[in-house]
Amino acid sequence: SIISSKLYPDMTLDDAVSNLLNKKIIPFIREKKIDIVDSKEIKDALAKMNNEAIKTFLIKLGDVIYPLYRLYSDNSGNMKFYQLFDFYKNFDIFPELISLPQMKMIFFTLCESSLTNNDSNNTKSSQRKTEQIDFSLFLESLGIASMFFNFKDIVSDIDRLLYICYFIWKSDGIKKQKIEEN
Repeated sequence: SIISSKLYPDMTLDDAVSNLLNKKIIPFIREKKIDIVDSKEIKDALAKMNNEAIKTFLIKLGDVIYPLYRLYSDNSGNMKFYQLFDFYKNFDIFPELISLPQMKMIFFTLCESSLTNNDSNNTKSSQRKTEQIDFSLFLESLGIASMFFNFKDIVSDIDRLLYICYFIWKSDGIKKQKIEEN
């Protein structure tokens, strides 16, 4: 807020912060290319995605969350980083539950794993899918994100997923997306 007020002295503090975020920081993040980070934290979270209860939960969540995903994905049904960033920001997952470095790590790790998995099947297809995720990877990103935050009252992995669902439900993400479209 201090930087915002210095950059935009003629604006109210809320408008200055909003302007800094929407005109400077978010466009910078959208354009920034980042190397994949190898981390024990992400590996542990990825390993938890193999749990049958979590897989089942994410599949059921997919039925409910798909319409929201379509609001943020491109015409081919994929998401680039800036689209995932917008979703996480609008639905209060970022910065409330996870940090920007964690979000980048999740996204680019999933892109890399998708690229690796597709590489054995079809090299041309994998080259086109660089730095974007499909719906199944989006669901996995929510699952992984839920493993990153630490609240002493939330200990089970399913409870973590439920907490992310609660954040999505209580947010104004749909309203924010519609405002951004206009």
